[in-house]
This record gives sequence, structure tokens and C-alpha cells, in this order.
Amino acid sequence: MEPISLASVLEATGARVMHGPRESTFTSISTDSRQPQPGALFIALRGERFDGNGFALDAFARGAAAALVDSGRAPHALALSEMGLSARTVLECGAPGSGDTTQGLLAIAAHYRKQFTIPFVGVAGAAGKTTTKEIAAHLLKSIGPITASEKSFNNSVGVPHTLLRVGRETRAAVVEIGTNSPGEVRMLARVAKPNIAIITIIAEEHLEGLGSIDGVLEEEASILDELPGDGTAVLNADDRYYPQLRKRARGKIITFGIENKADFEARDVVFHVAGASFTIGGKPATVPLLGTHNIYNTLGALAIASAIGVPLETALRAASDLKPPYRRLERKHFGEVEVIDDCYNANPGSVRAAIRALEGLRNNRRRIFVLGKMHELGAESARLHREIGMAVGAAKFDLFITIGGESSALAAGAAAAGHPASKIIQFPTTADAEWNITEIVRPGDLILVKGSRAEGLEKVVDALRAKFEAGLAAQS
Repeated sequence: MEPISLASVLEATGARVMHGPRESTFTSISTDSRQPQPGALFIALRGERFDGNGFALDAFARGAAAALVDSGRAPHALALSEMGLSARTVLECGAPGSGDTTQGLLAIAAHYRKQFTIPFVGVAGAAGKTTTKEIAAHLLKSIGPITASEKSFNNSVGVPHTLLRVGRETRAAVVEIGTNSPGEVRMLARVAKPNIAIITIIAEEHLEGLGSIDGVLEEEASILDELPGDGTAVLNADDRYYPQLRKRARGKIITFGIENKADFEARDVVFHVAGASFTIGGKPATVPLLGTHNIYNTLGALAIASAIGVPLETALRAASDLKPPYRRLERKHFGEVEVIDDCYNANPGSVRAAIRALEGLRNNRRRIFVLGKMHELGAESARLHREIGMAVGAAKFDLFITIGGESSALAAGAAAAGHPASKIIQFPTTADAEWNITEIVRPGDLILVKGSRAEGLEKVVDALRAKFEAGLAAQS
């Protein structure tokens, strides 16, 4: 991050200086009072389960130069004096009674973003955002230092933190933009101001907040409205909503796909133990990633790289040594058992992708699909879980293990698709699955574990690791 002056913070936020020096420069922005804060501006965020306003003094004690707090929540000058912190600056955000430090953080990030003219890529869509972002950042390394969202930092806190990591040495920024309520994508895009935007796919997601697939379409498409007239939209030509997205896009359009004609078109796709191979533009490509959906993610990232000026040959060389993002179809070997860890999150689109990935892996092993509840589907939850259960049943895996609140709907869907009841196992909670999974899995099995983040299915993966890696150690 480049230094930020107090004057810039005041200009961006409209905050008021309540105590301390009125001329400062900050070397970082922090929202976690537990971390070292030398020279930082601490922003006291609050949410349903926390209130950073109560930790401004802690941030000062760890070296923060200033703190931005909600209106009416400034530490008293006497407390600052007694702690020897009179030289620290305290800012109050917004008008009395209406201060909002989250909006302050967004305003600071938007103001900071304006000083850079490098390519900014906004990554939106119902599924595949994090993987596409990671692949794109990897492919762009040939042009120099890249700033990309960490993990899935794609909300009103994560996006500003990503933007504030951009520095003078940065050659491009890849910013993941998420949503769970109407208007969030547009708001974050106005802060990030991407000049390149990709929509990975339109599918059911966060229906509690977005209401319907039409709501998802409107929400994700809003990033296209924020592109400048000379911007670039990267669109999935195989998405059933592609025609609507194309009409919505402004500036240049680059397409990617497998089934339909596209600018970045994968042909002759073959899956194997090392991942997938295909041809693109007459050139051979191999990526060490599982699943058709990761071919789409790679194609989208190749299109982004091309828009920024990376030659296809250079990007394909970089793609050959990709690694899957953390807990997203991440292959792990525990002794004689292989686990595909896909338990970071789940929605209907990403679960269907996981089903297809496991279908493509045979080799005479027992294949076990472990699936937890998909969250935030609102009134459509039971129907969508049953439909996913039917998709699993049609895949004819050796075992289908369901976990959590929609376990019965998943099982009913699988049974309706002809999956034998003897090959469906239901667990009401993750803890039940964690305790029992090791008695079900046998050496030589292939197990894919997937579910929404709130289900905590990494505990199931950890239980398998503990048993089968311990077994391997005992044999040696």
C-alpha cells in the first residue's frame, strides 16, 4: 500500500478529527485490533457479533497512529491521556447518529483506487469466482507483480482490503466481487472500478437475498453497467443467459466456452489422472485441475490475460503448473485413500460441477460422494436439494453420504433417480459424519467431500486424514 494522508481520509469519508494531530500519514489500514499496528489507521468495524469501536484503545496500544470510529463512539480524551496516547488521532465517521465505518472503509478504498491507471479486473458470477481469480493472477505473473484478492475476500471489507494492497509496483489487480443481497455487486464495482469484468456463470446462489434466478442475473450483470466505455467484458458463451449479458455489456466483449463458438474455445477436451487436456486456437493445453467447470475457469482466465496483453503461448505455459485453490477440488492422498476436498463452499452450480468431476474419475475404485447442506437458498432450498440428490443418483456413485438439515431431501432425490437405498447414508450433523466416516471408508476408496462453509465439512476430511495417514505411519 502507498502511504495515505489524513487529508485524503478526511476528503474521502467526511470524518471529523475529535482528538490529536491533524496532519498525519498512514502506512497501512487495519480492521483487526489484535494485529500490530505501527503507523496504521485502525477502522473500527462493527457487525452482528462484534463491535470494533470498543477496541480502538487496543489498536492504539499496538501502535496505530489513528482510529476511525462510529459517530459518538470516540474514546474520551482523558482515557487517551492516561494511557499516554494523546498524540494519537481519533476520527469520527459521518454525521452524528449516522456514522458508519464500513462505508468509511469503502470510501477510503475508492479514493485510493483512483490514483492507479493499471488494469483492474472484476471477477463476478455465481460460481468459480475464486478459482478464476487465482488462475488469472497466476497467468498474469509474466507482466510483473500482481495484486489479487486473498482467499474469498469479496465483500464490503474484503474488496477494500484488496484495493489497498495495490502499490506503485503493481502491474494489474484482480478483484473478486461477491454478493448475497441486491445491489452489492454494483456497490463494490463502483468502489473497485474495474476496466475488465468477467461473469463466470449465472446460476442459483444466495436465493435468500436475491430471491430467484432472475434476481441473480440482475445482480451479477450489474458489474457490466459499471465498466467504462472502453472497458472489456469477458462472458461465458455457453451460459444460458449469455444473450442477456451480451446486450448488457458495453465496450469490447471477449467470449469463452466449450460448446458454442467463442474467442477462447476449448476443443477435444480429455480428462485424465493429471487433470485435463484440450486444444485452444490450435495449440495444445494441459491443466492439473479437475472438472469441466475448471476448464471454463481456465478459459475465462486466459481471456483476461489476453485482454491485458499476455500472449496465449505464455499464458498456456503458466497454466500447466496451476494448483487448485484451497479446499476447491483439492486432491489429497491419505495412505491408500484419495480425498477430493471441495468443502470450502457450495451452491447448486458448484455441486453439479463436483458431481461431473467425480464422474470422470473411475479406475475401478469405490467412489463416494459426501455432500452437506447448501445454505442461503431460501424457499427454494428443499426443491434444489432434491434436484441435486437426483443428479447424484443419476451418477451412480458407489455411496452417497448426506449431511445436515437437508439430508432427507438429498436422499429422496437420489432414491427417485434410482440410487439404491442401501447406498445412501444420512447423517443429521457434521459431528455424526466425522465420528462415523472412518468406519465406512476403506483403503483404495476415492471420496469427494463438499458442502457450504457453515457445515464445517473440513472436519470430515481431517477425520479421514487422521485415520488413514496414521495407518500408513503404523505400517512403516
